[in-house]
Amino acid sequence: MPRRRPVAARLLVVVFFFNFFYMPIEVALPLYVRGTLGADASALGLLWGALGVGAFIGASLVNRLRDLPQRHVLIAIIGLWALCPIALAYVGDLTSAMIVCGLGGLVWAPFTPVAHSFLQPCVEPEEQ
Repeated sequence: MPRRRPVAARLLVVVFFFNFFYMPIEVALPLYVRGTLGADASALGLLWGALGVGAFIGASLVNRLRDLPQRHVLIAIIGLWALCPIALAYVGDLTSAMIVCGLGGLVWAPFTPVAHSFLQPCVEPEEQ
């Protein structure tokens, strides 16, 4: 399929790297909480909770992105998600970190549905 559908192959690479660069967040966030914020496990729970609330809101709003150009939406999601860990490097208090994590969840959650919606018209039903 990758040779017949180059868009699908490129999207597969994008999805792989999007998820690949997400995984260090899982490892680094506890270190960030302990080191930079000087906080404990409850602060880590608050950050994950903020990400979850943002993700819930982002997933709830994903249907509104349907009429926008999907390629541009994907690029915006990737760019905005990349800014979130960068922003975390510059905040040193829990409240600001929770806001950044909430915004991160807001832009992270729509990625998979938008990527799948972008792919659907590019492949035949039997290839899905």
